[in-house]
Parts: sequence; C-alpha cells; structure tokens
Amino acid sequence: MNGLKYSPKMQTFLFSMFSGILTAYAFLERRAWFLCFFSLIPLFLVFLQNNNTELKKLQPIAIFSYSIFYYGPVLYWLYNLSSVMPFDGIMPTFILSLGILIIVIQNGLGLYISLLSFRHLRTGTAWDIVILACLYVLAEWLQEFLGFVAFPWARLSLSVTPWPLFIQSASVFGGLFISILLLLINGVFAFGIVKANSYFGILPLATERLSWKKEFMNLTAYIFIGVFLVGNILFGAIRGSKSFDDENSEAIEVLLVQGNHPGINKWQTSTIQILADYMDLTEDNVTENTKLVFWPETAVPIYIEEAFDEQKQLMDLCEKHNISIVLGSFSHKEVKGEDTSYNAMYVVTKDGISKNPYYKQKLVPFGEYLPFSKIFRKISPGFTSMLMEQLTETPGTETFPVETEYGDVGGIICYESIFPKISRESVKNGAQLLSVLSNDSWFGDSAALYQHHSQSILRAVENGRYVVRASNTGLTSIINEKGEVIKKVDALIGTTLRSEIKFYNHKTLYTRIGDVIVIPGICLIFAAIIKRIFYRI
Repeated sequence: MNGLKYSPKMQTFLFSMFSGILTAYAFLERRAWFLCFFSLIPLFLVFLQNNNTELKKLQPIAIFSYSIFYYGPVLYWLYNLSSVMPFDGIMPTFILSLGILIIVIQNGLGLYISLLSFRHLRTGTAWDIVILACLYVLAEWLQEFLGFVAFPWARLSLSVTPWPLFIQSASVFGGLFISILLLLINGVFAFGIVKANSYFGILPLATERLSWKKEFMNLTAYIFIGVFLVGNILFGAIRGSKSFDDENSEAIEVLLVQGNHPGINKWQTSTIQILADYMDLTEDNVTENTKLVFWPETAVPIYIEEAFDEQKQLMDLCEKHNISIVLGSFSHKEVKGEDTSYNAMYVVTKDGISKNPYYKQKLVPFGEYLPFSKIFRKISPGFTSMLMEQLTETPGTETFPVETEYGDVGGIICYESIFPKISRESVKNGAQLLSVLSNDSWFGDSAALYQHHSQSILRAVENGRYVVRASNTGLTSIINEKGEVIKKVDALIGTTLRSEIKFYNHKTLYTRIGDVIVIPGICLIFAAIIKRIFYRI
C-alpha cells in the first residue's frame, strides 16, 4: 500500500473484522441497530483504497474475515437447536457446528464470487459505491436459493426494521432494496473518508487526488445516490400516512394464543394437557366480537385428521363462540403409495377441519428432515436409520392461502418467514392476510427471537398485508401493512393477544414483480465477463 510500514494483509483483516463485528452487534443488540448505517465503512475502505493488483490479493482476506465475524456471531443461536435434535451427547454440537460453518462459508463464498467482478468494473469514482452495493445485494439474494443450506437470515435490511419510515420502499423493490440503501449510505461515508484523506493524509490509506473528469463523475454519482436516499425517506413518509382500506377492508377481531410450552417440555407433556391449556386460554379470552383465533405451529402435536376426539372438542369450541381457529398440526398424506408426514396449517370451524391444509415447504435440516440421507446411510447405516425414523417430515410443494369465512389466509410456518418468495407467492395467489405460525421456544429470550420477529415486519411491508404472528413461547404479535407492530406480548409466558386486523386485496409492486432489484448486479457481472474477454483478446 504505497510504502506503508505495516502489513496490507493485516490492515485488511482488521478493517474487515471490525466491519463484521459492528454489523453483527447491530443485529445482536436491539438498541444498537443504528450501527448498520456505519458498520460497513471499514469494509468499503478496503475495496475503495486499493488498486486492482492489491485487491486481487486482499479480497479473500477481506470477505472471509468479514463473513466469519458477521455471520458467525449472528448465527450462534443455532446451537440452541441441540435441545430439539433427536439424539444426545456431542453429536448435536458437532452437527450444528458443521451447519454454522457451512452457512458462513457459503455466504462468504457468495460474496467473494459476486464481488470478484468489482476489479473489472471499478471507475475510481463514487460510482464504485453503487457497483459494490449492487454486487453485494446479488450475493444476499442468492442466499435464498442454495438448497438445504439456503438460509437468508442475516440480510442487512433486517437490522433497520425498528425504523418503519426507512423500510416502506420494500413494498416497491423488496427487502434487498433496503440493503442497497444501507450499503449506499456506508459507501458514501467511506468514499468521503478516502477523498478527504487524499487532501489531508491523516489516515493510513493509499489514496490519490482525482482529475476533473472523475470529479464530475463523482458529482453525478452523488446526485444519483442522493435521489434514492431522499426519495426513500419521502416515500416512507407518504406511504406511512396513507390508508390502504378498500371496500372489503372491514376490520375484524382476532385472538392469538401463546400457550408457552417450551421445546422439549412440549413433547413430554400429554397432548390432552396441551390441548386443554390452549382451549382454556381461548375460552377465557375470546369475546363476542372475536372471529378468528390463531394457535402456533404444531400447537397440539398430533395428527389432527386422525384425532377425532380432539376434533370434536375444537368444533364444539368454534360453535360455542362462533369462531374459526387457524392452527398448526401434523398431517398424514399418501403420495405414490407411500405414507408421508407434513407440518401443516389447518382451519377448524364448527363444521370440521379444512380438507386442503397448507403444508410447510421449508423444513429445518436435521430437525425435521435429514439432508444427504443417502450419503449418511453409506457412512453410518445404523445411525442414519435411527435418524430417519425420527426425522420423517416431508416438504410441501404448493403455495396457496387457506380459506376462512372472512378472507384467505396465507400460511407461513416458522422459519419460512425468512424466505420472501413464499410470502410473495402466497399473496400473489390470493392471500389477504399473512399468518406466521411459529415455535421459537429454543430461542429463549435471545437476540434470535427478535431477529426472527423482524423477518415478519419485512414480509408485512413487502406485500402490504397485516401479519398475525402466533408463536408457542413468543414473540406473538400483530403487524400492520406498514411494518408497525400494533400489539405484542412478552415472551415465555402463557397469554393471549386480541386486536383488530384487516384483509386487503391490493398487491404491492414488489408482490407483482419480485426481486428485480438484483438485475443490475447480474448485468454488472455479465459486463465484467465481457470486458475481461475483450481485454484478453
């Protein structure tokens, strides 16, 4: 780095590590969410201050040190899943450590591959900020489409959900657009530091003064970025004050039940007792105005289609109070002559249970199914057979809302809420309300509990829908179409939440067009490839 006395590799490592730690802290400490507006400045400095020859050597250090210190701490909560895994000893810790390592590596690899193009596209001006932002977000988008390790949990946009005004444009271009805005803000600060250092030389950065042509390009980039940032705030203010009611937007009262049966205790408690607890909470808190009641994922851990006594109790409760109950349960279904098991969402009325439940599509690896079962069977047939007997869930293949008397409800079961595509397709297919039925008991009261809840906030804004979130131990909440938490109850207590919600028919632009915001990143990569080919010729 132009004769600097200390190691460029060490500086790159420290800068990137610092970015990773700050960004992780913005996720882990709810009161520090604002750090997301500054946390990526050191990482940007690595890319902006080094020439292509240096960057070729330093980029792997930058990306993987950032990924380790960002994704590692944010995903540490996955170790809590050991309590629900079907085996004891050191094996759960080993498997979860392997899972975290795979996710960190694949996220880092995605960033590395995407940002490789930057060296062939850089302009040496503020437009590099835009290029980096588009390439980074392309890597975030790919996290949703990586098979069993697809885990788009820690996208940058999640950190800023405490500020509803800032995230309203997710209804136009999705949560990834919010990530781009955060990256642009960080990039502007970083570029300002680089530019100031070219005049004053205060910091140990390799910088140089720009020609008037590049200064003009800087100006155009600043205007471009400024339009997006100012426009985002104005759009947020306008959308935040707008009413989305239409002729079918009559408010109805709903009741959400949080039974508080933590993880392992749930499987040790009798089905009769769990059902009694949920029915008592419903009975004690329902009013004559209540129309819909929501119970969490597998609220009663039975195959409800075969549990006729339990069906009768639920139907009697619905008839007594003139309500419908949306709940999570297990389901059997014969597919190609084989009996399959599903994690499902049902609607129960006085006339019976729904004949066409929604089946959970995104299953928890090693918690609900065994990935790479053929490979595991070759390595350890006995151990694999034991696992296969307990991990029997089958993923659903269709996205559709379930029908109720008051409107169509889109089903999102547990960590499906981190996949924007499922919510978007559900609304495209007619969902007027989104229902997140979850079992977050293994989170306890950790930061992961609130991170998972923030996913529902983004899904509400993206699709312009109320989200009712019924969780076994919390957080249970109601979120409106603007991402505002209307009501929320504390975690780790048995309680209920009652409020009014609305069913909507309109569709946001994001619901209609999806993640088109990644197209610029894709085009940039193709441009880099073409430029590289012609450069060689």
